[in-house]
Parts: sequence; C-alpha cells; structure tokens
Amino acid sequence: MKKKDLSSIVLLVFSVIISSCSGGKKITSENSSLRDAFKNDFLIGAALSADQIEEKDAGSAPLIAKHFSAATPENIMKSEVIHPGWDQYNFDLADKLVAYGKNHDIKISRYVNGKYQEPESLSDSINSKGYEFNAFVDPDEQFILYTAYRRPEGQGSGDLYISRKTASGEWGAGVNLKVLSSPYMDYCPFVTADKKYLYFTSDRPQMGLPFTAAKKAKDISAILGSAGNGFDDIYVLPFSALQ
Repeated sequence: MKKKDLSSIVLLVFSVIISSCSGGKKITSENSSLRDAFKNDFLIGAALSADQIEEKDAGSAPLIAKHFSAATPENIMKSEVIHPGWDQYNFDLADKLVAYGKNHDIKISRYVNGKYQEPESLSDSINSKGYEFNAFVDPDEQFILYTAYRRPEGQGSGDLYISRKTASGEWGAGVNLKVLSSPYMDYCPFVTADKKYLYFTSDRPQMGLPFTAAKKAKDISAILGSAGNGFDDIYVLPFSALQ
C-alpha cells in the first residue's frame, strides 16, 4: 500500500466515521489524529501489508503510527503463508507483526461509567516474553483459557493454558493443559455457557502417518480432503476433564 493510497484511506475512514457518529468529532491541535479523536469511543484499525510490518514502506509508517490504534494482518496470516505444505509452518511474518506492536501481551480494558478504559497488561502469571493470544475469559471471570506459543514446557508449537482466579481476586499462574495439547498448534478455546464443553481448534493430523501400506492416489487425495487432515479442525471435550 502506497503512502498516497493510505492517505486516501485515512481520509475516507475519517469521513465515514464522522458521518456515522452522533454529534461528530472535530480534529483540533490537541486532538490531531483519528486515534486521538476516538480514543474514548473505539479503536481505529488498519490492515498492514508485509512491507509495512517489516517497515520497508517508509512513507506510510508515520501515518500508521499517528492515526491507528490497532493492527491486523492484510494477508500474512492466511493458511498458504502460515502453513505452506504438509507439516510445514512459517511464522516469520506473523512474528514480525507481533514485534511491530509495542507489546504482544493479553490485556484487560475495564468498562467504567459507560466507557472502556486504557488497556492494562495482565500479570506475568499469564503473560511472558513469548506470545500469548486467543484468550477466552469465563463470563464469571473465574478462569482464562489462552494459547501460549513455544514455551519451554510446551509440546512444540502453540499450547493451551488455563489461569484460574485466586481467593484474593488475582489471576493464578497459567497451567499447560497437557490433557489436550499436542505438538501442533492448538488455539481458539471456547467454553459453552453451561460450562459443560470446551471447544478448540487444532492443526494436529489424524491420518496415521506414515501409511503402513501403499495407497492409490485417489485414496490419498480423499484422506487429505477429509477431517483430521491437519488443516484446522475443531475438537470438543467435556470441560470437566480440566477440573
């Protein structure tokens, strides 16, 4: 994305926001950017290209820093980039996206008097020098489920962890859920409202590789196109298994 194009997008986004928000917002000397003008209302996000994440696009860098308070990848998190081949993973650009931000911790933003407050990083009982993401917070705030990437005690990729609220109201140390983690990426945990079931996504294959007998090409193709092929399947188990 060129600087000229990004400038046009900034102006377009600003025009849409102004027209859709009651009362409107005025940009002043004290409030001179989109992120400042709407900091008490919502985040202003941008989809960043690989060049912008790697800071090769010097023209757009100051515009991104000035106007946007949230970032998402443009294409670099798509499956063909992250998972280019069987049992092949490339997180280089994803890692650079994380490094692009000021930090990559799981945060909490408290809702006070009708407004979300400035996000606060959770303690090191959950966060680390590595990557924590895909947090699921119990509606009763008794536990947090999240993925931590490549921790020393992990099984090789992204492992699922749980942190429980202590009697003092603090979050306890995150515990690796080895009962369901695998050497592959396990992420996006979700617990049903009745707390009976835990759903999560995993790249783990269920095809019994290597094959113990020769197979025809059509049979291999059918296996690769079926559930359990290692391309992001959804799994479920009783939540009680974690108790």
